[in-house]
Amino acid sequence: MRFWYPALVQRLPISVVINTYQADQYLDLVLQAVADYASEIVVCDMHSTDKTVAIAESFGAKVVYHEHVGYAAPARKFAIEQATNEWILLLDADEVVPPGFWKAFAQMIDENKSDIVHFSWTNYMFGQAMTVGGFDPAQETHMRFFKKSAVECTGVIHSSVVAKPGVRHWTIPYDPKLSIQHFTYLSAENFISKSNRYTTLESQQPKFTQKLTGFNILRKVVRDFIKRYWLKKGYKLGWQGLSISLLMLANDAMLYSKVLEQKNGSNAEKVLEKHRAIAQQVLK
Repeated sequence: MRFWYPALVQRLPISVVINTYQADQYLDLVLQAVADYASEIVVCDMHSTDKTVAIAESFGAKVVYHEHVGYAAPARKFAIEQATNEWILLLDADEVVPPGFWKAFAQMIDENKSDIVHFSWTNYMFGQAMTVGGFDPAQETHMRFFKKSAVECTGVIHSSVVAKPGVRHWTIPYDPKLSIQHFTYLSAENFISKSNRYTTLESQQPKFTQKLTGFNILRKVVRDFIKRYWLKKGYKLGWQGLSISLLMLANDAMLYSKVLEQKNGSNAEKVLEKHRAIAQQVLK
C-alpha cells in the first residue's frame, strides 16, 4: 500500500488513548504529536501527583481516572471504553508519533480494508536508538491502531489488548518516518526500578508451569545474552548495547528468582518471621 492521501484539512475520527501515572517527562511531546490530527484524546490517569494531569488538560484531553494498580494493563479496557470514536490509537506516555503517520491513518480509514494495523517501533535506551541487539525497528511491530470493535482487553501484562477472531490485519512496511519513537530507559537505575516492578507482576502470571532448575534457568539467561549481544549484534551499539544486554539478563534472573520464591511458598513476611526466630534462639 502506498500512502498518497492529500494534506489533512480536519482532525481524523481517531481517539488517542493514553494511560498515565507520574508521566510528565515526555507527555507534552506525546500530546503535541497528536493534538492537531486526532479528534479526541483520552488520558486515563492513575492519580498522578506530578504535572501529568495539568499537561493533559492543557492539550484539551479528556482526563478520566482509574485506581492505581501499579501498571497500565488493567486500566486499558476502562480507558478504551471512554473513547467515542471507533478507531483507537493506543499509546504510552513515552511514545511519539511522527507526522507521516497521519496520512497513512487517513487513507486506512477512508479505504476501510483493515480493522487492525501493526507498525514498527524505534526504541531509545540510554540516549541510543536501539537498531540491533534484538530491537530492530523493522522487526518490532505492535498492534496499536485498531477499531474498538475488533479487539478484546485482557488486562494481562504485555498483552492487554488482543485481536478478535476473523478481523482484518494490515502491517505498515518499515519506514523510518513511519516508526513510533519510544523513549524508554534513562539509566541502569531507571531500568532496574521498572524491572523490579514488572517482574513482580509478571511472576504472578499463570505461565510458569514448567519445572525450574538451575541448569534450565542458567541456560536460558546465558543463551539470551549471547543471542542479544553477539548474534543480534548488540555490540555495535557500544556501551549501551553491552549495558542493555546485561540488564536484560538481570531482568530474567530477577523474574525467575521471584517465580522460585512463589513456587516454594516463600515471601518476605515468612522469611522475616523465620529470621527473628533464629535470632531469638541465638539470644537464649
